[in-house]
Amino acid sequence: AIRAVKHEVALRFIEARSELLWLHAGAVANDHGALLCPGPWGAGKSSLITALYRKGWQYLSDELVPINMHTHTATAYPLTPTTRGKSRTTGPASDYLAPPRIVTPVNEDAICTAPAPVQAIVFPRYTTEGENVPVRMSPAAVAVELIKHCQNIEHHKQTGVKALCKLAENVDGFSLPFSDVDQAAH
Repeated sequence: AIRAVKHEVALRFIEARSELLWLHAGAVANDHGALLCPGPWGAGKSSLITALYRKGWQYLSDELVPINMHTHTATAYPLTPTTRGKSRTTGPASDYLAPPRIVTPVNEDAICTAPAPVQAIVFPRYTTEGENVPVRMSPAAVAVELIKHCQNIEHHKQTGVKALCKLAENVDGFSLPFSDVDQAAH
């Protein structure tokens, strides 16, 4: 029930602020700007964002990041981040049992309250054998991934696609396979 309510609230925010592009992503910020981490469910976005927050970055979001199409700034959507713990079982049953959720409280003064310009985009991908080494992506590959993770691209159509392509041209994008989130956040 809580998931359904959170989803419904998110939809209402997207509708109310339809001028923004809403990405399925996490984001943190520092003095230089925002680090955007888009990706599918289970990729490690929340783990990476939480690890960066613990290292002193300001928190923007864990699940949805609203992006201004004209300024390429990320705005806070500060839901309490949750990460997945280790599975309690091994073997075939572990495929069916989701690992427990771990809630990470965020200090109110650590939330980035002003829109932050996106300075880099990292597409995390949790793996059991990752080397924690970022791999630079082409602007075209970054744009395709951003479009895939935009929750309201159909509303914006060509204008949204152009804005995401422009963002991909102007910032560095990386794929980050990782097995150790603390090393990846370093």
